[in-house]
Amino acid sequence: MRPHVVQSWMDPLHAERPLRALCARHGVQFQAYSSLGTQHQTAINPVLRHPALNALAQQLGVTAAQVVLRWAVQHRAAVIPRSRQRAHMASSLDLEDFELSAA
Repeated sequence: MRPHVVQSWMDPLHAERPLRALCARHGVQFQAYSSLGTQHQTAINPVLRHPALNALAQQLGVTAAQVVLRWAVQHRAAVIPRSRQRAHMASSLDLEDFELSAA
């Protein structure tokens, strides 16, 4: 019997490509945690402060967090962003009005 879901850390700086490919080959859903960079445990969040992600967010009129979550969803990952702030929760759900190119 194989698992239905495999959960692992995934963000744009730690993309987990081999594990995601393994899950895809076996029909297992990959679920991403710490997608917004909290796993890095640094004084400055390297994901949400990444210049390329912030430039893209500004270009699209969304937040860096929305860019990261949309990136994960477009890579077929189920994401579980954590927040205590209602505005952040709402923002995390608002990912349908834009799409990221493969570039």
